[in-house]
Amino acid sequence: MMRVVLHPGPHKTATTMVQSALKASLGGRVIEGNGDARHLPGLDEEFRAVRWAFVGLNNNPTGKRVSSASGLLREFVAKAEERGVANLVMSDENFLGHPPSFFVFRHGEARYYRHNIATAEAIAEALSGRDVEVLFTTRKQETLFSSHYMDGIRWIRLDMDLDEFWEVLRNEGIPALRFDRLIAPWREIFGATNVSCLSYELLLKSPDTFMAEITRRFHLPEGSLTLPEERVNSSMPGFKIQLSRQLFRDISSGKKDRKLARRELLRADPLAGQEDIPRPRLSSASIDQIRAAFQDDISYQESVH
Repeated sequence: MMRVVLHPGPHKTATTMVQSALKASLGGRVIEGNGDARHLPGLDEEFRAVRWAFVGLNNNPTGKRVSSASGLLREFVAKAEERGVANLVMSDENFLGHPPSFFVFRHGEARYYRHNIATAEAIAEALSGRDVEVLFTTRKQETLFSSHYMDGIRWIRLDMDLDEFWEVLRNEGIPALRFDRLIAPWREIFGATNVSCLSYELLLKSPDTFMAEITRRFHLPEGSLTLPEERVNSSMPGFKIQLSRQLFRDISSGKKDRKLARRELLRADPLAGQEDIPRPRLSSASIDQIRAAFQDDISYQESVH
């Protein structure tokens, strides 16, 4: 029976790094029955359709969208099996939909993975009869929220500071921001022993251990996944963060086109004196609030669980 290992994030930096490692190891090939869903021969367009179907589901999970996403995934997995894949690894944060900054930009509220349950149910229906395992990468909320903020800055979605962004997230309600709440329906649907977590903090503390765990849980040959040589999602300097917020205002007032502003942000070099502009940080009061709210969440437990 075909095994499917799903890695839906939600932490983008860790997920992107894992995807780079998978591409280097399996990209475009099926090796001893192992395949990377994002780069299977001849199925690039099919997988792209699956990804966008789940993004659409998470924007508005109508019956038609749920059925479409589930059907496209079912068809994709069947085609992968026809190509000799016995162990299919699917690492893609798009299964959970857009990150919170997208919804802050579009709707003024975070909408923190609100349709997570519908996503899990659609995937379970599509993969019925398969062996399914799910791996989430977690991160302590005191740094995770800064990462979400930076996602919004990179795409010129925000004109607020980090403490203001935390307030928008908090308006979702603390329960909605917890990993144990996010993961619970997946454990109920797929079985507790088939859903596990690996923390981003382990990646920072011991990259080799993190990659070894990823490899083991993906059921790939020992040592087949290694850290990418180049950094993914490198840190944005303070002057670009400041520029992004100004560009947001310029776009909102009609002074600049969004696509051109995005190019300007990517290509910008610091002017004299801008090299020392600090990156934004959460205030100590906000950090204390976050730690108090989430200290008993999965994200603050052991690195490997």
